[in-house]
Amino acid sequence: MPTPATVQAEAASHFRPDIEGLRGVSVLAVVIYHAFPKVLPGGFVGVDVFFVISGFLISRLLIQEFERDGSIHLIAFWERRVRRILPAATVVLLVTAIASMLLSIAEPRTLSRWVAAVALFHLNIQYANDAVDYLRGDHLGHPLLHYWSLAVEEQFYIVWPVLLSAILYVCAGRGRSYRQVAVALVVLWLASFGWCVFLTQHADPHAFYGVASRAWQLLSGALVAIAGASIIDTATPSSRIAGPASVVALALVGASFAVISGALRYPGVWALLPTLGAAGVIYANGRADTPANALLSMTWLRRIGLVSFSWYLCHWPMLVCARQVFGDSQTILIVTLLASLPVAALLYRFVEVPFRSAPMLTATRARTYAFGASLVGLGVLTAIATRHIAPDHIALDDGTIISYRTLHRDRAIIYGDRCLLRFEDVRSAACEYGKSGAQRTVVLFGDSLAANWFPAVEAAARAEGWRLVARVKASCRPIEAPQTVLSPQLRDYNECATW
Repeated sequence: MPTPATVQAEAASHFRPDIEGLRGVSVLAVVIYHAFPKVLPGGFVGVDVFFVISGFLISRLLIQEFERDGSIHLIAFWERRVRRILPAATVVLLVTAIASMLLSIAEPRTLSRWVAAVALFHLNIQYANDAVDYLRGDHLGHPLLHYWSLAVEEQFYIVWPVLLSAILYVCAGRGRSYRQVAVALVVLWLASFGWCVFLTQHADPHAFYGVASRAWQLLSGALVAIAGASIIDTATPSSRIAGPASVVALALVGASFAVISGALRYPGVWALLPTLGAAGVIYANGRADTPANALLSMTWLRRIGLVSFSWYLCHWPMLVCARQVFGDSQTILIVTLLASLPVAALLYRFVEVPFRSAPMLTATRARTYAFGASLVGLGVLTAIATRHIAPDHIALDDGTIISYRTLHRDRAIIYGDRCLLRFEDVRSAACEYGKSGAQRTVVLFGDSLAANWFPAVEAAARAEGWRLVARVKASCRPIEAPQTVLSPQLRDYNECATW
């Protein structure tokens, strides 16, 4: 999520125009992926690059503050976060909630849960628990799903300043031994990365959305802040070394957009590609004038990077709404993306910038925190209102209007019991219904079409005193032949054969 660093971080000592350009590259990758995933299958890793950038800028700010004052001012840090993030995020949240209600994009109770989770910065946790698979196309009808990365960063910002302050005090103190600080960060990095790899293999939704499994990417930026600053005794690479290194690192970032795709288990080991690439670009460019520096400092790229946060916030709900109203044609998607950029510029000009340094808020910290609390409360109230006033209907493909509640009641209970296996699942739970211990057992076997027969079969099982076992898996037809699946790219459906 392209959360910009504070003004202080970018104004301090050395302004980094290349980082602004790197933001531009990353947000371009994300928006292209969201509209045309086949064109840039790994564009979603632009978020990973943003994690590295945020980790670097925030950590550099905190380290410089510690160098200057001998401590980190936590209350002031969080105060700046409130002014920098909440205004634009709340405006887009409210507009998206209203548009989603008017267009009946989601069932009212579901939309209410999404809005509340965004307002309270735990959407990533909710989607991990709901097993929403971002890389398998589950996100297409979720107008607020992109807020998951904002939740990850905000959760990190709550914990990291406190932890870094303790590390700096213990390891550096007045003696300024930053080598020990670097060692402590490496230990944290290894722990987080190991947890990420483990979860990717065993609980991938939690690996994708979890702050603990993503922290190593933000810590990669923090390590660059330590290693790349003059406060640590490291040899400064010459331009002869930094130049080629920056080009290779930038190439890694570009390659990750093309090589990585939703068909891979992600993040896991594959996330090293964009993470190390971004960290390498930031480190090499900070040491010398490099070709990558010149490329990323191009004016048009920096201007996109300047509004990257606002563009990230508004482009996705605009795409979801456009798909709902006008369809999924390439023309509609291109026009929507082009329209979202000036909208982002307006959001930046009239919301981001004014609230960042508004005298009314900067006069006292209490005002800023009261303002932040009111924005969070406004988001929660919007969630409550959404649940009760959103229209209870949905338009089907044939133009029929049906009640959400009726549709929910008509849904087979095996969906709620998680007995319809997802694409990657290969083992079924018990999923037994009817009369246990009956002499006759009936098995409902097949794909989601078979699952839709469950209510009728279950009624027959109850009437006849049968034991009913459900064995159904999404898009897995009951035939002994190789099958393929689109999730989101066409691939061999090996999980179907295994199951």
